[in-house]
Amino acid sequence: MKKVISIFLVLSVMFGLSSCTDKPEGSVENVKITKVSSEIYTDEEIEEAIDVTKNYFKKFFSGCTLTEIEYVGDENLDFYQEFADRSNADEVIVFKSTFDVDDETRDDGLESNFTYENWNWILVRNNGGKWRHVDHGYA
Repeated sequence: MKKVISIFLVLSVMFGLSSCTDKPEGSVENVKITKVSSEIYTDEEIEEAIDVTKNYFKKFFSGCTLTEIEYVGDENLDFYQEFADRSNADEVIVFKSTFDVDDETRDDGLESNFTYENWNWILVRNNGGKWRHVDHGYA
């Protein structure tokens, strides 16, 4: 009986994982990146944070197309500092974006066949380390 249960659990996990990987990735191929100068971050640091955002989008925004992304600017970061504080980080960077949602029925809270504008992406890091996504949505 234990063998049957074990086999059943293994098969359940295998089929469960395969259904997760069958979802198409979000598209970031043609995203327009608007350059905003910063006295806090270098262009390379901003690009690294955008790459983290794009990777998150691809993985978790299936059926969506990221069309624009832009750094919100140094002057707006104080408003978001609490995200760094809550995440035990010392730096925060924020982007606003526009993305389109396909016309498929969705169960993730996004509206089908809709364009989201001014959608924020909040990333944090410690001491110039790697950026990590901590939140997204409307501010």
